[in-house]
Amino acid sequence: MMTIPVTRPGRNGAVRVRFADQHASVEWSRWRLADAANWLHRMPGQHLTSIRGNWLPTRVWRWMADVLVYSLLFVTASGVYLWLFLRAEHRAGLLLIGLGGFSFIGIIYALL
Repeated sequence: MMTIPVTRPGRNGAVRVRFADQHASVEWSRWRLADAANWLHRMPGQHLTSIRGNWLPTRVWRWMADVLVYSLLFVTASGVYLWLFLRAEHRAGLLLIGLGGFSFIGIIYALL
């Protein structure tokens, strides 16, 4: 008997082949939303080039993730640059950094 694991976003499967009587069976199990998000974060990376980009939601996810990361980098860099060179905004910047830290601690506290 030979078992072939099959994975795609949203489903896990196994193909079991019995050569003695030429019989094959397929079993599927559904993922939860958290499992699918975990798969999208781990699997389409550089270490698995054979599956990267061969499924439409994976391609959409890749573009959305890239746009988000580059936008975040741009907003962060431009914000730091403007904060350094606009002296009048230092006090407001420190206040917003403090509020952001307080919000972060509150979210972590609520999750735990």
